[in-house]
Amino acid sequence: MKNSLNGIVHIMADFPVCSPIYFIRHGETDWNRAKKFQGHSDIPLNDKGRKQAKQNGNRLADHLAEAGIDTSQLVFVSSPLSRAVETTEIILQACKLQPDQYRIDNTLKELSFGLFEGLTSPEAKEKYYTQRQQRRKDRWSIAPPEGESFASRVDGLRQFLSQLEVHSVIISHSGIMRIIHHLLNKVPPGEAVSLDISNEGVSLWDGKTIKCALEHFRTL
Repeated sequence: MKNSLNGIVHIMADFPVCSPIYFIRHGETDWNRAKKFQGHSDIPLNDKGRKQAKQNGNRLADHLAEAGIDTSQLVFVSSPLSRAVETTEIILQACKLQPDQYRIDNTLKELSFGLFEGLTSPEAKEKYYTQRQQRRKDRWSIAPPEGESFASRVDGLRQFLSQLEVHSVIISHSGIMRIIHHLLNKVPPGEAVSLDISNEGVSLWDGKTIKCALEHFRTL
């Protein structure tokens, strides 16, 4: 069962992190729609995903205008995968910024799902039954065959977050966001792996908790 972010008791991160930070997942891809493991596979946005990216850009732009935040002072950081890069460029356009006004950071690249990539969950279970059953015991620490575990990416993301020095907009992936919720919201690993990270909506780290705070702004 997936956990609702609203049902988690939030505790302040145990390492210094600047605020605010805005977190956005990339828009939908065809593999998302088909519920396939995606990971490092570089699958582009589909039409729905581009619309979601524009909606999130509008939400962010409206929030920044209402809060009196100068968009030119924000630092945009994207995963290197094309679905995140295109999402970033669409969001920048919505914020009336140059489409190249961002940097790439490989730390934000999605976890590799190894041999599971391109397969649905039932297909992975059928093809790699033993490995799939083993991983079910501890999805946080046990990696898919030839892939990465959530646990293996914690230190890199902690360092990335602690080095942010200005207001930032981070565009990444569901696996990365689950680790970030573990680090900042102190979500236990067993719960973090099942968090539902939507392609729609902008989350805000305010120095105390990550919350989905920008859902009521303009969507079109």
